[in-house]
Amino acid sequence: MLYDEITQLIATHREDDWWDFKREPHHDKAELVHDILCMANNRPRRDSYIIFGVEDNTFSIKGVEDDERRRSQQSIVDILRNISFAGGVRPRIEVQTITIDSHEIDVLIIKDSFDTPFYLDKEYRDKSVKNEKGELYGKIVRPYHIYTRVVDNNTPIDKQADLNDIEYLWRKRFGIDLPALERMMIYLK
Repeated sequence: MLYDEITQLIATHREDDWWDFKREPHHDKAELVHDILCMANNRPRRDSYIIFGVEDNTFSIKGVEDDERRRSQQSIVDILRNISFAGGVRPRIEVQTITIDSHEIDVLIIKDSFDTPFYLDKEYRDKSVKNEKGELYGKIVRPYHIYTRVVDNNTPIDKQADLNDIEYLWRKRFGIDLPALERMMIYLK
């Protein structure tokens, strides 16, 4: 089922609110965390995908089978576990590998949740990303910044999501826009 869905997404030759193509896995773990936060805080009420091994400009299948930066589900869970999320609530993820045209494609699935918005309460930076002088120069995921994805654009890592998107995420958390019966079930939890 995932295979069919991913091949259909590749055939669209575009990215959108809930899927993103990456030619290769992230070098900077902070960029990975930023992308996960954007996908976890997107507006569609469904799981979202970061699809590794597909060129995001040409949509050609490159695969990740020979990439040394390829990450397992456990390694991504470990990254998220060691970050200070507000309220200790982290996005749930899953990694599945599919084969298309003899290439392995890793699909990072970010599970839909009512726990939005996800954000950090301490700055996060990949301390392994250094310049030739040994100085840190990687991206920084800012504390208390709420990131999201709208159409095919992530909130820039040094900015906040638009106010209407942030309001939507809080409304989702509290079930404000749900029918009365579904909202009651959330309140009971």
